[in-house]
Amino acid sequence: MTMNEWRRMHPAAIVTVFFRQLKDFLFPLIITFFAGGTASGPLPVNWIFLLLLLFIVVSSIMKWIFFRYRLIERELQIHYGIFVKKERFIRSQRVQSVDITAGIIQRMFGLVRLNIETAGGGAEAEASIQAIRREEAAIIQAALIQKSPHTADEEAEDFSGDGISAEPAEPSFSWKVPMRTIFTAGLTSGRAGIIFAALAGLYSQVGNFLPDAWVEQSIGVLIELSYWFIIGGLLVTALLSWLASSAWTLVQHGNFEVNRTGNDLEITWGLLERKQITLQMHRITCIRFISNPARQALGMWAVYIDSAGGSTERGQNSIMLLPLIHQKQLHTFMDQIDDTALIPEKVNKLPKRAARRYMFRASVFWWLVFIPTAIWVPYGWAAAAVPLFFTWWGWICYKGSGMKVEDKQLIVRERAWSVIYNFVPKRRIQYLENTQSFFQRRRRLYTISASVISSVTGRTVYLRDVDEKDEAAYFSWYQKTWDHDAKTQRKGF
Repeated sequence: MTMNEWRRMHPAAIVTVFFRQLKDFLFPLIITFFAGGTASGPLPVNWIFLLLLLFIVVSSIMKWIFFRYRLIERELQIHYGIFVKKERFIRSQRVQSVDITAGIIQRMFGLVRLNIETAGGGAEAEASIQAIRREEAAIIQAALIQKSPHTADEEAEDFSGDGISAEPAEPSFSWKVPMRTIFTAGLTSGRAGIIFAALAGLYSQVGNFLPDAWVEQSIGVLIELSYWFIIGGLLVTALLSWLASSAWTLVQHGNFEVNRTGNDLEITWGLLERKQITLQMHRITCIRFISNPARQALGMWAVYIDSAGGSTERGQNSIMLLPLIHQKQLHTFMDQIDDTALIPEKVNKLPKRAARRYMFRASVFWWLVFIPTAIWVPYGWAAAAVPLFFTWWGWICYKGSGMKVEDKQLIVRERAWSVIYNFVPKRRIQYLENTQSFFQRRRRLYTISASVISSVTGRTVYLRDVDEKDEAAYFSWYQKTWDHDAKTQRKGF
Protein backbone atom coordinates (compact mmCIF):
# COMPACT_ATOMS: atom_id res chain seq x y z
CA MET A 1 0.00 0.00 0.00
CA THR A 2 1.37 3.40 -1.01
CA MET A 3 0.74 6.53 1.03
CA ASN A 4 2.44 9.15 -1.15
CA GLU A 5 -0.82 10.98 -1.89
CA TRP A 6 -2.43 13.42 0.51
CA ARG A 7 -5.16 11.80 2.61
CA ARG A 8 -7.86 12.93 4.98
CA MET A 9 -8.86 11.17 8.14
CA HIS A 10 -11.94 8.96 8.16
CA PRO A 11 -15.14 11.04 8.56
CA ALA A 12 -15.58 9.41 11.97
CA ALA A 13 -12.84 11.81 13.08
CA ILE A 14 -15.51 14.53 13.15
CA VAL A 15 -17.27 12.69 15.95
CA THR A 16 -14.08 12.03 17.93
CA VAL A 17 -12.91 15.64 17.58
CA PHE A 18 -16.38 16.82 18.63
CA PHE A 19 -16.28 14.85 21.87
CA ARG A 20 -12.70 15.92 22.62
CA GLN A 21 -13.68 19.57 22.25
CA LEU A 22 -16.90 18.97 24.18
CA LYS A 23 -14.81 17.74 27.09
CA ASP A 24 -12.76 20.95 27.01
CA PHE A 25 -15.97 23.03 27.04
CA LEU A 26 -17.69 20.83 29.61
CA PHE A 27 -17.45 23.24 32.53
CA PRO A 28 -18.90 26.32 30.74
CA LEU A 29 -21.57 24.12 29.14
CA ILE A 30 -22.70 22.83 32.53
CA ILE A 31 -22.86 26.37 33.90
CA THR A 32 -24.93 27.67 30.99
CA PHE A 33 -27.22 24.62 31.08
CA PHE A 34 -28.11 24.94 34.77
CA ALA A 35 -28.26 28.72 34.56
CA GLY A 36 -30.58 28.67 31.56
CA GLY A 37 -33.56 30.95 31.89
CA THR A 38 -32.29 32.60 35.08
CA ALA A 39 -30.40 35.48 33.53
CA SER A 40 -31.76 38.58 31.84
CA GLY A 41 -30.29 40.39 28.92
CA PRO A 42 -30.37 40.61 25.13
CA LEU A 43 -29.15 36.98 24.77
CA PRO A 44 -30.67 34.34 27.09
CA VAL A 45 -28.21 31.97 28.69
CA ASN A 46 -29.85 28.90 27.13
CA TRP A 47 -29.08 30.35 23.70
CA ILE A 48 -25.43 30.62 24.72
CA PHE A 49 -25.54 26.90 25.48
CA LEU A 50 -26.85 26.13 21.98
CA LEU A 51 -24.35 28.48 20.33
CA LEU A 52 -21.47 26.77 22.13
CA LEU A 53 -22.67 23.39 20.87
CA LEU A 54 -23.02 24.74 17.33
CA PHE A 55 -19.52 26.22 17.48
CA ILE A 56 -18.06 22.86 18.55
CA VAL A 57 -19.86 21.04 15.72
CA VAL A 58 -18.69 23.48 13.03
CA SER A 59 -15.16 23.54 14.43
CA SER A 60 -14.97 19.74 14.36
CA ILE A 61 -16.05 19.61 10.72
CA MET A 62 -13.58 22.31 9.70
CA LYS A 63 -10.71 20.60 11.48
CA TRP A 64 -11.47 17.39 9.61
CA ILE A 65 -11.59 19.19 6.25
CA PHE A 66 -8.27 20.99 6.70
CA PHE A 67 -6.31 18.08 8.21
CA ARG A 68 -4.31 16.10 5.63
CA TYR A 69 -1.36 13.74 5.87
CA ARG A 70 0.91 11.57 3.75
CA LEU A 71 3.95 9.33 4.19
CA ILE A 72 7.03 9.91 2.03
CA GLU A 73 9.54 7.14 2.66
CA ARG A 74 10.29 7.57 6.39
CA GLU A 75 8.82 11.03 6.82
CA LEU A 76 5.24 11.77 7.88
CA GLN A 77 3.96 15.10 6.54
CA ILE A 78 0.90 16.77 8.05
CA HIS A 79 -0.95 19.91 6.91
CA TYR A 80 -3.57 21.37 9.23
CA GLY A 81 -5.06 24.62 10.49
CA ILE A 82 -8.28 26.47 9.69
CA PHE A 83 -7.19 30.12 9.69
CA VAL A 84 -3.45 29.67 10.24
CA LYS A 85 -2.03 27.02 7.95
CA LYS A 86 0.56 24.81 9.61
CA GLU A 87 2.87 22.12 8.29
CA ARG A 88 4.59 19.43 10.29
CA PHE A 89 7.29 17.07 9.03
CA ILE A 90 8.22 14.17 11.28
CA ARG A 91 11.21 12.06 10.32
CA SER A 92 11.82 8.61 11.75
CA GLN A 93 15.11 9.67 13.37
CA ARG A 94 13.20 11.92 15.82
CA VAL A 95 10.40 9.49 16.65
CA GLN A 96 10.47 8.03 20.16
CA SER A 97 7.25 6.01 20.03
CA VAL A 98 4.19 5.44 17.86
CA ASP A 99 1.13 4.54 19.92
CA ILE A 100 -2.12 3.09 18.61
CA THR A 101 -5.37 3.43 20.55
CA ALA A 102 -8.98 2.66 19.73
CA GLY A 103 -11.77 4.44 21.58
CA ILE A 104 -15.45 3.60 21.43
CA ILE A 105 -16.05 5.69 18.31
CA GLN A 106 -13.02 4.28 16.50
CA ARG A 107 -13.97 0.70 17.33
CA MET A 108 -17.50 1.24 15.97
CA PHE A 109 -15.99 1.98 12.56
CA GLY A 110 -13.04 -0.42 12.77
CA LEU A 111 -10.55 2.44 13.09
CA VAL A 112 -7.73 3.46 15.44
CA ARG A 113 -6.09 6.65 16.68
CA LEU A 114 -2.38 7.16 16.00
CA ASN A 115 -0.22 9.20 18.41
CA ILE A 116 3.39 9.99 17.53
CA GLU A 117 5.88 11.07 20.20
CA THR A 118 9.18 12.67 19.21
CA ALA A 119 12.40 13.67 20.93
CA GLY A 120 11.96 17.01 22.62
CA GLY A 121 8.18 16.86 22.38
CA GLY A 122 5.93 18.38 25.00
CA ALA A 123 3.36 16.86 27.30
CA GLU A 124 1.04 16.14 24.38
CA ALA A 125 1.82 13.91 21.42
CA GLU A 126 3.79 15.56 18.61
CA ALA A 127 1.13 14.46 16.12
CA SER A 128 -2.19 12.67 16.42
CA ILE A 129 -4.37 11.20 13.67
CA GLN A 130 -7.79 10.76 15.26
CA ALA A 131 -9.37 8.22 12.90
CA ILE A 132 -7.34 6.03 10.57
CA ARG A 133 -7.62 2.49 9.28
CA ARG A 134 -5.59 -0.03 11.25
CA GLU A 135 -3.66 -1.10 8.14
CA GLU A 136 -2.53 2.47 7.48
CA ALA A 137 -1.60 2.95 11.12
CA ALA A 138 0.54 -0.20 11.01
CA ILE A 139 2.33 1.07 7.89
CA ILE A 140 3.09 4.45 9.47
CA GLN A 141 4.24 2.76 12.66
CA ALA A 142 6.56 0.42 10.77
CA ALA A 143 8.01 3.34 8.79
CA LEU A 144 8.62 5.71 11.69
CA ILE A 145 9.66 3.49 14.55
CA GLN A 146 13.41 3.03 14.77
CA LYS A 147 14.33 -0.64 14.89
CA SER A 148 17.27 -2.11 16.75
CA PRO A 149 20.52 -2.55 14.80
CA HIS A 150 20.19 -6.32 14.45
CA THR A 151 16.82 -5.93 12.71
CA ALA A 152 17.75 -2.99 10.51
CA ASP A 153 18.81 -5.19 7.58
CA GLU A 154 15.61 -7.21 7.75
CA GLU A 155 13.54 -4.04 7.85
CA ALA A 156 15.38 -2.61 4.85
CA GLU A 157 14.34 -5.63 2.81
CA ASP A 158 10.69 -5.10 3.78
CA PHE A 159 10.77 -1.37 3.01
CA SER A 160 10.81 0.02 -0.49
CA GLY A 161 9.85 3.27 -2.12
CA ASP A 162 6.53 1.78 -3.26
CA GLY A 163 5.33 0.70 0.14
CA ILE A 164 6.05 -0.90 3.48
CA SER A 165 5.41 -4.40 4.63
CA ALA A 166 3.28 -4.25 7.74
CA GLU A 167 3.28 -7.97 8.49
CA PRO A 168 3.48 -8.29 12.28
CA ALA A 169 6.29 -10.40 13.68
CA GLU A 170 5.58 -13.09 16.23
CA PRO A 171 6.37 -11.87 19.76
CA SER A 172 9.16 -13.68 21.55
CA PHE A 173 7.41 -13.13 24.89
CA SER A 174 3.77 -12.50 25.77
CA TRP A 175 2.09 -11.91 29.13
CA LYS A 176 -1.65 -11.47 29.73
CA VAL A 177 -2.97 -10.17 33.04
CA PRO A 178 -6.01 -12.17 34.24
CA MET A 179 -9.22 -10.23 34.81
CA ARG A 180 -9.37 -11.36 38.45
CA THR A 181 -5.95 -9.76 38.99
CA ILE A 182 -7.18 -6.49 37.46
CA PHE A 183 -10.27 -6.70 39.70
CA THR A 184 -7.95 -7.08 42.70
CA ALA A 185 -5.96 -4.08 41.47
CA GLY A 186 -9.16 -2.04 41.55
CA LEU A 187 -10.03 -3.19 45.06
CA THR A 188 -6.59 -2.21 46.36
CA SER A 189 -5.94 0.90 44.26
CA GLY A 190 -7.27 3.50 46.69
CA ARG A 191 -9.72 4.89 44.15
CA ALA A 192 -12.62 3.83 46.37
CA GLY A 193 -11.86 6.75 48.67
CA ILE A 194 -12.03 9.20 45.76
CA ILE A 195 -15.36 7.78 44.59
CA PHE A 196 -16.74 7.81 48.16
CA ALA A 197 -15.77 11.49 48.53
CA ALA A 198 -17.40 12.28 45.17
CA LEU A 199 -20.63 10.52 46.20
CA ALA A 200 -20.62 12.32 49.54
CA GLY A 201 -20.22 15.65 47.76
CA LEU A 202 -23.05 14.72 45.37
CA TYR A 203 -25.35 13.84 48.25
CA SER A 204 -24.62 17.17 49.92
CA GLN A 205 -25.77 19.04 46.79
CA VAL A 206 -28.92 17.01 46.12
CA GLY A 207 -30.89 19.06 48.64
CA ASN A 208 -30.37 22.21 46.58
CA PHE A 209 -32.51 20.75 43.77
CA LEU A 210 -35.34 19.43 45.97
CA PRO A 211 -38.21 21.26 47.72
CA ASP A 212 -37.35 22.38 51.25
CA ALA A 213 -40.43 20.70 52.75
CA TRP A 214 -39.47 17.36 51.20
CA VAL A 215 -35.89 17.65 52.50
CA GLU A 216 -37.03 18.49 56.03
CA GLN A 217 -39.48 15.59 56.04
CA SER A 218 -36.79 13.18 54.78
CA ILE A 219 -34.34 14.26 57.49
CA GLY A 220 -37.01 13.70 60.13
CA VAL A 221 -37.66 10.18 58.84
CA LEU A 222 -33.93 9.36 58.87
CA ILE A 223 -33.57 10.55 62.47
CA GLU A 224 -36.51 8.39 63.52
CA LEU A 225 -34.85 5.35 61.91
CA SER A 226 -31.92 5.88 64.33
CA TYR A 227 -28.27 6.55 63.67
CA TRP A 228 -27.61 2.87 62.98
CA PHE A 229 -29.54 3.23 59.75
CA ILE A 230 -27.36 6.18 58.76
CA ILE A 231 -24.21 4.22 59.60
CA GLY A 232 -25.52 1.33 57.52
CA GLY A 233 -26.11 3.70 54.62
CA LEU A 234 -22.54 4.94 54.86
CA LEU A 235 -21.25 1.37 54.84
CA VAL A 236 -23.34 0.54 51.77
CA THR A 237 -22.00 3.67 50.06
CA ALA A 238 -18.45 2.60 50.91
CA LEU A 239 -19.12 -0.87 49.48
CA LEU A 240 -20.57 0.59 46.29
CA SER A 241 -17.53 2.88 46.02
CA TRP A 242 -15.26 -0.14 46.30
CA LEU A 243 -17.15 -2.03 43.61
CA ALA A 244 -17.22 1.05 41.38
CA SER A 245 -13.46 1.39 41.81
CA SER A 246 -12.97 -2.20 40.65
CA ALA A 247 -15.35 -1.74 37.72
CA TRP A 248 -13.51 1.43 36.72
CA THR A 249 -10.19 -0.41 36.79
CA LEU A 250 -11.62 -3.32 34.77
CA VAL A 251 -12.85 -0.97 32.06
CA GLN A 252 -9.63 1.05 32.01
CA HIS A 253 -7.09 -1.79 32.20
CA GLY A 254 -9.04 -4.87 31.12
CA ASN A 255 -7.39 -7.27 28.63
CA PHE A 256 -3.98 -5.97 29.68
CA GLU A 257 -1.26 -7.59 27.57
CA VAL A 258 2.50 -7.15 27.24
CA ASN A 259 4.34 -8.42 24.15
CA ARG A 260 8.03 -8.28 23.39
CA THR A 261 9.29 -8.62 19.84
CA GLY A 262 13.05 -8.24 19.60
CA ASN A 263 13.89 -4.80 20.97
CA ASP A 264 10.30 -3.56 20.89
CA LEU A 265 7.95 -3.70 23.86
CA GLU A 266 4.24 -3.42 23.12
CA ILE A 267 1.70 -2.75 25.88
CA THR A 268 -2.02 -3.02 25.11
CA TRP A 269 -4.96 -2.46 27.47
CA GLY A 270 -8.56 -1.26 27.80
CA LEU A 271 -12.04 -2.75 27.37
CA LEU A 272 -13.98 0.13 25.84
CA GLU A 273 -11.01 2.16 24.63
CA ARG A 274 -8.14 -0.01 23.45
CA LYS A 275 -4.77 1.67 23.92
CA GLN A 276 -1.37 0.56 22.76
CA ILE A 277 2.11 1.84 23.51
CA THR A 278 5.15 0.65 21.60
CA LEU A 279 8.55 1.56 22.99
CA GLN A 280 12.07 0.28 22.65
CA MET A 281 13.85 -1.65 25.35
CA HIS A 282 17.07 0.31 25.14
CA ARG A 283 15.18 3.54 25.97
CA ILE A 284 14.02 2.31 29.38
CA THR A 285 15.70 4.46 32.03
CA CYS A 286 14.08 3.26 35.26
CA ILE A 287 11.90 0.38 36.47
CA ARG A 288 9.75 0.72 39.59
CA PHE A 289 7.89 -1.80 41.72
CA ILE A 290 5.15 -0.23 43.87
CA SER A 291 3.03 -1.84 46.58
CA ASN A 292 0.68 -0.13 49.04
CA PRO A 293 -0.16 -1.72 52.43
CA ALA A 294 -3.19 -3.63 51.06
CA ARG A 295 -1.12 -5.10 48.23
CA GLN A 296 1.78 -5.85 50.55
CA ALA A 297 -0.56 -8.05 52.59
CA LEU A 298 -1.35 -9.96 49.38
CA GLY A 299 2.28 -10.04 48.22
CA MET A 300 1.49 -8.15 45.00
CA TRP A 301 3.20 -5.33 43.10
CA ALA A 302 2.44 -2.87 40.32
CA VAL A 303 5.25 -2.34 37.79
CA TYR A 304 6.02 0.98 36.09
CA ILE A 305 8.75 2.02 33.69
CA ASP A 306 10.24 5.35 32.70
CA SER A 307 11.39 5.79 29.15
CA ALA A 308 13.54 8.33 27.32
CA GLY A 309 10.74 9.50 25.10
CA GLY A 310 7.37 7.89 24.63
CA SER A 311 3.94 9.06 25.60
CA THR A 312 2.12 8.38 28.84
CA GLU A 313 -1.47 8.56 29.96
CA ARG A 314 -2.68 12.04 30.80
CA GLY A 315 -1.89 12.80 34.42
CA GLN A 316 0.77 10.09 34.59
CA ASN A 317 4.54 10.54 34.46
CA SER A 318 5.37 6.87 33.93
CA ILE A 319 4.21 4.00 31.76
CA MET A 320 2.36 1.18 33.50
CA LEU A 321 4.00 -2.11 32.60
CA LEU A 322 1.75 -4.26 34.79
CA PRO A 323 -1.25 -3.14 36.88
CA LEU A 324 -0.64 -5.92 39.39
CA ILE A 325 1.34 -9.15 39.69
CA HIS A 326 2.11 -11.56 42.50
CA GLN A 327 5.69 -11.52 43.75
CA LYS A 328 6.06 -15.23 42.92
CA GLN A 329 5.41 -14.40 39.25
CA LEU A 330 7.28 -11.11 39.25
CA HIS A 331 10.75 -12.61 38.81
CA THR A 332 9.53 -14.85 35.98
CA PHE A 333 8.08 -11.85 34.17
CA MET A 334 11.10 -9.59 34.70
CA ASP A 335 13.48 -12.27 33.42
CA GLN A 336 12.00 -11.55 29.96
CA ILE A 337 12.10 -7.76 30.31
CA ASP A 338 15.17 -6.95 32.43
CA ASP A 339 16.70 -9.76 34.45
CA THR A 340 18.63 -7.28 36.62
CA ALA A 341 15.46 -5.71 38.05
CA LEU A 342 14.82 -8.20 40.85
CA ILE A 343 13.87 -7.46 44.44
CA PRO A 344 17.10 -7.89 46.44
CA GLU A 345 17.21 -9.90 49.63
CA LYS A 346 18.51 -6.85 51.48
CA VAL A 347 19.62 -3.27 50.94
CA ASN A 348 21.92 -1.00 52.90
CA LYS A 349 19.76 0.32 55.72
CA LEU A 350 19.82 3.86 57.01
CA PRO A 351 21.80 4.60 60.20
CA LYS A 352 20.00 4.63 63.55
CA ARG A 353 20.61 8.36 63.97
CA ALA A 354 18.29 8.94 60.97
CA ALA A 355 15.27 7.35 62.70
CA ARG A 356 14.44 10.45 64.74
CA ARG A 357 14.31 12.60 61.60
CA TYR A 358 11.88 10.22 59.85
CA MET A 359 9.57 10.12 62.87
CA PHE A 360 9.73 13.91 63.24
CA ARG A 361 8.83 14.58 59.58
CA ALA A 362 5.92 12.14 59.67
CA SER A 363 4.32 13.40 62.90
CA VAL A 364 5.30 17.03 63.57
CA PHE A 365 2.14 18.47 61.98
CA TRP A 366 -0.13 16.19 63.98
CA TRP A 367 1.64 16.99 67.26
CA LEU A 368 1.16 20.71 66.57
CA VAL A 369 -2.56 20.08 66.02
CA PHE A 370 -2.83 17.85 69.09
CA ILE A 371 -1.38 20.33 71.61
CA PRO A 372 -4.13 23.00 71.34
CA THR A 373 -6.74 20.25 70.96
CA ALA A 374 -5.69 18.65 74.25
CA ILE A 375 -5.73 22.03 76.03
CA TRP A 376 -9.01 23.55 74.86
CA VAL A 377 -11.20 20.68 73.61
CA PRO A 378 -12.96 18.46 76.19
CA TYR A 379 -11.42 14.99 76.18
CA GLY A 380 -8.97 16.28 73.58
CA TRP A 381 -6.26 14.10 75.07
CA ALA A 382 -7.91 11.13 73.32
CA ALA A 383 -6.66 12.59 70.03
CA ALA A 384 -3.12 11.63 71.05
CA ALA A 385 -3.66 8.40 69.14
CA VAL A 386 -3.33 10.32 65.86
CA PRO A 387 0.19 11.82 66.34
CA LEU A 388 1.32 8.59 68.02
CA PHE A 389 0.21 6.64 64.96
CA PHE A 390 2.14 8.93 62.60
CA THR A 391 5.20 8.77 64.85
CA TRP A 392 5.06 5.00 64.58
CA TRP A 393 4.55 5.30 60.83
CA GLY A 394 7.68 7.44 60.58
CA TRP A 395 9.57 4.60 62.22
CA ILE A 396 8.12 2.17 59.64
CA CYS A 397 9.26 4.48 56.82
CA TYR A 398 12.74 4.62 58.33
CA LYS A 399 12.96 0.83 58.58
CA GLY A 400 11.65 0.37 55.05
CA SER A 401 14.07 2.74 53.28
CA GLY A 402 17.50 1.89 51.94
CA MET A 403 19.84 1.85 48.97
CA LYS A 404 22.11 -0.61 47.23
CA VAL A 405 24.54 -0.49 44.32
CA GLU A 406 25.30 -3.39 42.05
CA ASP A 407 27.74 -3.59 39.21
CA LYS A 408 25.47 -1.96 36.63
CA GLN A 409 22.54 -0.46 38.51
CA LEU A 410 21.41 1.56 41.49
CA ILE A 411 18.59 0.21 43.67
CA VAL A 412 16.67 2.63 45.88
CA ARG A 413 13.94 1.44 48.23
CA GLU A 414 11.57 4.19 49.40
CA ARG A 415 8.87 3.88 52.00
CA ALA A 416 6.11 6.43 52.43
CA TRP A 417 2.56 5.12 52.18
CA SER A 418 3.72 2.55 49.63
CA VAL A 419 6.95 0.61 49.28
CA ILE A 420 8.77 1.58 46.08
CA TYR A 421 11.76 -0.19 44.55
CA ASN A 422 13.59 1.92 41.95
CA PHE A 423 15.97 0.12 39.59
CA VAL A 424 18.14 2.65 37.75
CA PRO A 425 20.73 1.40 35.23
CA LYS A 426 24.10 2.98 35.85
CA ARG A 427 24.47 4.13 32.25
CA ARG A 428 21.06 5.87 32.41
CA ILE A 429 21.88 8.13 35.36
CA GLN A 430 22.17 11.71 34.10
CA TYR A 431 23.79 12.89 37.32
CA LEU A 432 24.19 11.78 40.91
CA GLU A 433 23.89 14.54 43.50
CA ASN A 434 24.29 14.82 47.26
CA THR A 435 22.84 17.58 49.43
CA GLN A 436 23.21 18.23 53.14
CA SER A 437 21.09 20.55 55.26
CA PHE A 438 22.25 22.17 58.50
CA PHE A 439 20.51 19.55 60.63
CA GLN A 440 21.84 16.71 58.48
CA ARG A 441 25.37 18.06 58.84
CA ARG A 442 25.10 17.78 62.62
CA ARG A 443 24.24 14.08 62.28
CA ARG A 444 26.61 13.34 59.37
CA LEU A 445 23.79 12.49 56.96
CA TYR A 446 23.19 13.20 53.27
CA THR A 447 20.34 13.19 50.77
CA ILE A 448 21.33 11.38 47.58
CA SER A 449 19.41 11.92 44.33
CA ALA A 450 19.82 10.32 40.91
CA SER A 451 18.26 11.93 37.84
CA VAL A 452 17.15 10.04 34.73
CA ILE A 453 15.36 10.99 31.53
CA SER A 454 11.65 10.20 31.74
CA SER A 455 8.95 11.32 29.34
CA VAL A 456 8.82 15.14 29.39
CA THR A 457 9.86 16.30 32.84
CA GLY A 458 12.37 13.63 33.80
CA ARG A 459 12.50 11.76 37.09
CA THR A 460 14.65 12.15 40.17
CA VAL A 461 15.02 9.21 42.54
CA TYR A 462 16.25 10.25 45.98
CA LEU A 463 16.77 8.92 49.48
CA ARG A 464 17.06 11.06 52.59
CA ASP A 465 19.43 10.71 55.53
CA VAL A 466 22.03 8.34 54.08
CA ASP A 467 25.10 7.64 56.19
CA GLU A 468 28.19 9.61 55.14
CA LYS A 469 30.21 6.42 54.63
CA ASP A 470 27.57 4.98 52.31
CA GLU A 471 27.35 8.29 50.48
CA ALA A 472 31.08 8.14 49.71
CA ALA A 473 30.77 4.54 48.52
CA TYR A 474 27.88 5.37 46.16
CA PHE A 475 29.74 8.26 44.57
CA SER A 476 32.87 6.15 44.21
CA TRP A 477 30.78 3.54 42.39
CA TYR A 478 29.33 6.17 40.06
CA GLN A 479 32.71 7.82 39.47
CA LYS A 480 34.02 4.62 37.91
CA THR A 481 31.63 5.21 35.01
CA TRP A 482 33.25 8.54 34.16
CA ASP A 483 36.75 7.16 34.60
CA HIS A 484 35.94 4.33 32.20
CA ASP A 485 34.46 6.76 29.65
CA ALA A 486 37.53 9.01 29.89
CA LYS A 487 39.88 6.08 29.28
CA THR A 488 37.79 5.00 26.29
CA GLN A 489 38.00 8.48 24.78
CA ARG A 490 41.79 8.62 25.25
CA LYS A 491 42.15 5.28 23.48
CA GLY A 492 40.12 6.67 20.61
CA PHE A 493 42.62 9.49 20.12
